[in-house]
Amino acid sequence: MELVRDYTGNSDDVKARDSFISEIQLADKYFNDKPFPSKESDDSAFINCTGADSAKLYCPERWKAMQAWIKNTEEASKPSIIV
Repeated sequence: MELVRDYTGNSDDVKARDSFISEIQLADKYFNDKPFPSKESDDSAFINCTGADSAKLYCPERWKAMQAWIKNTEEASKPSIIV
């Protein structure tokens, strides 16, 4: 909760939590610009998009979002040099 309070600037735990939840649910916090096509979210996608090659072919929007997430994670994982 300390991080949540620091992030939101709110010292009340309940208000800070609610504010934080609202913040992380904003569309700009996701790695896709628009909702995924239904063909990339239905039962057939669950069967067809099981690996890198099949995901690129059958679920290209999800694949693109996954690549953006990977890039973001790699950047966030790099050690910071404080001068």
